[in-house]
Amino acid sequence: MLSNKDYAHLTQPLDVRRQAAEVFIKVSVKPELKVQAEPITDPYGPSIVDPELEAIVVSKETLKGGESVNNKRAERGLSQLQVEVVDLLFEDGNSEKISSAILREREVKQTKVG
Repeated sequence: MLSNKDYAHLTQPLDVRRQAAEVFIKVSVKPELKVQAEPITDPYGPSIVDPELEAIVVSKETLKGGESVNNKRAERGLSQLQVEVVDLLFEDGNSEKISSAILREREVKQTKVG
């Protein structure tokens, strides 16, 4: 799913991104959480088939996707996931959201300038 993203060639390897996400949650959010970051190879990933999942984290932009996950889980007889909505991050004084694509674009521009 990442191959169509802007500057995809700058995307870090899956294991690096997975470990960074897990460490961030353990250190910055809630150390006692059991965290398992999984690659998503389709719009739903393991969220609609794994009976052990308890929650899904979404942004306001992706809330409908979280609701769709719960609809698919219901169709399969799985329990509903707790949907946790988090705010997007914005830079101070900037209305542009921080995203991996924007960070990769900046990296390319800095490389060209430097």
